Amino acid sequence: MGLSKKEKLAAVRVTAPRYQKAARKRKGLILDEFVALTGYNRAYAAWLLTKQGSKTLIGKNIILKCDVRKSAGKKRSSVYNQVVLTSFIAIWYIMDCIFGKRLAPILKDIIPVLENHHEIQLDEEPRTKLLNISAATIDRLLKHERKKHTLKGRSHTKPGTLLKHQIPIRTFAQWDEKKPGFVEIDLVGHDGGDPGGEFINNHLYRYCKEEKITFTRARSSRKNDNCFIEQKNYSVVRRAVGYMRHDTPQELEILNELYGYLRLYSNFFQPVMNLLEKTRGGSKVRKKYDKAQTPYQRVLASTDVANDVKKQLRKQYRKLNPAELKRRIEKLQNVLIRTASEKRETFTE
Repeated sequence: MGLSKKEKLAAVRVTAPRYQKAARKRKGLILDEFVALTGYNRAYAAWLLTKQGSKTLIGKNIILKCDVRKSAGKKRSSVYNQVVLTSFIAIWYIMDCIFGKRLAPILKDIIPVLENHHEIQLDEEPRTKLLNISAATIDRLLKHERKKHTLKGRSHTKPGTLLKHQIPIRTFAQWDEKKPGFVEIDLVGHDGGDPGGEFINNHLYRYCKEEKITFTRARSSRKNDNCFIEQKNYSVVRRAVGYMRHDTPQELEILNELYGYLRLYSNFFQPVMNLLEKTRGGSKVRKKYDKAQTPYQRVLASTDVANDVKKQLRKQYRKLNPAELKRRIEKLQNVLIRTASEKRETFTE
């Protein structure tokens, strides 16, 4: 088995001083040994041993020392110029700054939608580049932009106690429903940090029994039992409205309008990835996800959804402009923040 590249370069460092100090006949023997060891072409091997450590005067007090083990990096010309990057950042903002593995699969759908609504205008070359961009390249190009968008928060809801003994527990391991119809429900308190309670009551329990709807609950303090909805608490709700306290009729009206737009934006234009497999190898856990798709795309792909429903959803999708939805959401977010701030100032006075 031959030497690795690293081992060959180490051999250059060790052999070069002996080779350079040796007499002519001795050099030939050293070169034979070096070629046999490394497998290099004889002429190339002689050049490596001669050049290693050689010094060149390039200025009055500047000496350049050669190290053949280090190669000058070749700078690749950028495929994505500033024009392409500017257009892509605009698309990324419209798509709520999602990461590459979620964004890449949907670009072929979202770019034509944005073009039809005159939100973006792309020439053929940048359009082709963006349609074929990989998830890894997306994350690399947007690395610096992504640093500007970091939100941290906390959850304040806690499990309730009403009717718990009557409602069966369903854990994460038991969730294996592939067809539409099974949902997880949770409440997110817009209370600014006060303790909250879960939505379990006699009315809902009785309704589910009468309508023959399977009604289960998660275990107390076990977020993984309802991990999908717990994740959405942050990725959808908290990212949209934050953690401020909203307790006035005016704020309720703003929230209801905001959630009306957020529902359409999230379900039609925000791709999600489902976990397919999780395996552990020692201390490492490997997760395998499916291709990122929007809830709308997953409904269309389901054989359990009636064609009339799919037809109605397609008609609705054609009318929606994700950029306009995003603008309306951001406008209402600003109104909500301003309203809450003014209420706080009034209360303080």
